Amino acid sequence: MAAEGCCACVKYVLFIFNFIFFLVGLGTTGVGIYSVVHTKGDFAVVIDNREGTFGAFLITVGVLSCFLSAAGCLGAVRENRCALLFYAVALSVVFVLEATGAGVGYHYRHKLQSIVDKGMIKTLNAYDKEQESRSLEQSWNRVQSQLHCCGVDSPSDWFNKDSKWSNGSVPLPGIPRQYPNSCCANPQLKKCSNTTKEFGFYDDGCLPKVFNSVKSVWTALAGAAIAIAVIQIFGITCACGLQHNIKRNDYRLV
Repeated sequence: MAAEGCCACVKYVLFIFNFIFFLVGLGTTGVGIYSVVHTKGDFAVVIDNREGTFGAFLITVGVLSCFLSAAGCLGAVRENRCALLFYAVALSVVFVLEATGAGVGYHYRHKLQSIVDKGMIKTLNAYDKEQESRSLEQSWNRVQSQLHCCGVDSPSDWFNKDSKWSNGSVPLPGIPRQYPNSCCANPQLKKCSNTTKEFGFYDDGCLPKVFNSVKSVWTALAGAAIAIAVIQIFGITCACGLQHNIKRNDYRLV
C-alpha cells in the first residue's frame, strides 16, 4: 500500500509539474510570436539581427515544451509506460542539447562584443541620409537619441570609407563635420555638427551602451535556461520513478 501511495503521489506531482510546464510553454510561444512580429526593434535593427532569431528560438522552445508536457501529462494520468519513457528520453535529449548550447555560448562569450560591433558598423555604413524614413535610419536615430551617443565606437565612424552618410569623404581639417541630427541633444536642429557643443553634441560611441543592453538580455536568457534545466531534471526523475513503479506493479499483477 505504501508503494501504491508513493506511486500515486509521484503521479500527481508529475501531472501538476507538466501542467505548469505546458502553461510556461504557451507563454514562451506567445512571447516568441510577439517578438517575431514586432521584432524589428531598434536594437535588433542596429546590430543587424532583424531575422527574428531570438523570437524563433523562443517559439521552438515553447512548442517543444508544450508537446513534451502533453506527453508527460498523458503518461502520468494513464500511467502509460511508453508515454513516460518517451517523455523522459525526449526531455533528456533536450537537456543535453541545452547544455551543449550553453557550453558553446559560454565558450564564445568573449566574441559577443565583436559580433555586436561588426553588426553596428554594417548598419551604420548602410545609413542613407536621403532615406531617413526607412526603419534602419529611424532605428539609428532613436538609439542615438535615447542613449545619448553618436556612431559605433565614436562619432568619426560616420566618416569611414564605407559610410553612405559621408560617401567616404572626410572634410578637411577645420571644416565642421555634419552628423545625423540624433547626434545632438536637440534633434530639431537643421544641422548637427561637432561644433554645436551648445546644443549637446554626443561625443561617446553607442557600442558600450548597446552591448550592455544585449549582454543583459543574454544573461537573463542564461538564467532562464539554468532554471528550465533544473525543472527538466526534476521532470526526468519523476517520470523515471513513476515508470519504474508502474513496471513493478505490473509484475506483481502477473
